[in-house]
Amino acid sequence: MLTSISRVPWGSLVAMNTTTGTVAKNIRKALNAEGYTAKNIAERLNVSYSQATRLLNGKSRFRPEYIGTISRMLGMDPERLIGVNPNKVTIKFTVKEAAERTKYHPDTIRKAVYRGEMKSVQRVKGGKYLIDEMDLTAWLAGAR
Repeated sequence: MLTSISRVPWGSLVAMNTTTGTVAKNIRKALNAEGYTAKNIAERLNVSYSQATRLLNGKSRFRPEYIGTISRMLGMDPERLIGVNPNKVTIKFTVKEAAERTKYHPDTIRKAVYRGEMKSVQRVKGGKYLIDEMDLTAWLAGAR
């Protein structure tokens, strides 16, 4: 169970007394959804392949800097990544709503989605793209 959280200047999340297996499960799920492998993680975290697999299997504890690196890779809030606030309401925008919110033209938003610069989901093939508020914010931070 998570008992203490504080942010350090570089944006990493420091979590004390977390359940290692739960954190590993959340991180593994997010990484698998984006197609990352243990080898990719080892390279990005600058650890051995065996250390990366121990981390992802919950045998070793994730350091705060590892969580920060992985959250930046995924464009995801560290708290959301480790499941600190799983009941947090996520807001999703259509392309038109995202354009209104950001003052960008809808075609600019759509192109960012097509190029893979901004994450989005389609519930059905050919349906509307839905963009998570966190992903929109991450794209804006890199776009400006």
